[in-house]
Amino acid sequence: MTYELPPLDSELEEELKIIIENKTFDPNIAKTSWESGILPKVISRLDQLVELSKNQSGDNVYDTIKKINDRIKSHLMSLMSTSPPFTIHRIAEIVLDPNGQC
Repeated sequence: MTYELPPLDSELEEELKIIIENKTFDPNIAKTSWESGILPKVISRLDQLVELSKNQSGDNVYDTIKKINDRIKSHLMSLMSTSPPFTIHRIAEIVLDPNGQC
């Protein structure tokens, strides 16, 4: 099943493209900070996608997705609030192209 994804925040898209191009997050190249710019937008995007699943699937699937999302967000906010994880390159790829079409 294919979902119609909401448009990605343009600032987030630009930052993720920079991360992919450089294969890492470089605060000297980034146009916004991880803590106040990129991380909140990634978390917001995760929430958008969870809400999309609410409209597309049964209650049990939605509840499972929401619980997983809550764990991911908690982990990001508690352990990676000041700097991105080493996997930020892959996260950027998935957020930009969740269906792996590019």
